[in-house]
Amino acid sequence: MGKIQRPSLKSLIPGLAKDLRLAPAALYERQRALVRADLLHGRPGRGPGSGVEATPASLALLFISLLATDSLSQTEEATRALAKLKCRAGQCRLTGKKTFGQAVAAVLGSDKLLSNAMFIAARRVTSHSPASGAWATISYLNPSEDDTPLFIDELDRAGLPLGRSVFGTGASWKTEALLHVDATLILPTEWWRGLSPGVTRE
Repeated sequence: MGKIQRPSLKSLIPGLAKDLRLAPAALYERQRALVRADLLHGRPGRGPGSGVEATPASLALLFISLLATDSLSQTEEATRALAKLKCRAGQCRLTGKKTFGQAVAAVLGSDKLLSNAMFIAARRVTSHSPASGAWATISYLNPSEDDTPLFIDELDRAGLPLGRSVFGTGASWKTEALLHVDATLILPTEWWRGLSPGVTRE
């Protein structure tokens, strides 16, 4: 049996751009910036089978880059820094992963986790360093009994408690810079589930 060919990340950009309300060209330039930064790696050649594979890890980095910065010139530094943020609790309560990048990729790689995950978010302090004071969160349904009130401080629309894993050691929840930028991405549950079976998920 031949190996299943995964779709390229580029092939998903038109649909992603529509859902995110971004220009496809702008989203593709973001992908190219991540490749130049050596954060994404493409397969050599042209045509089918070439380019960056659409995997949970590659899509996670693309999403994180959108949260990290609006500037293409800061994409490498800001994305790398945000993806490397460590969970304040030691490991993410939802995924068991230690960094934000690993946790987002784990969510996108598991239908079970994706069913519980609601959105990912980041706050970055506006300064010369795009990573300065940054922190990120993953909010999810069905928090465990071990979650502390810090992770259950929101209610979803149905009135159910949400768990929240926090990543980063920058500004605290209560002590933050006067000027900062918030970004939130609602995870595309149904869209991602309907993706080609060539994308490996649990």
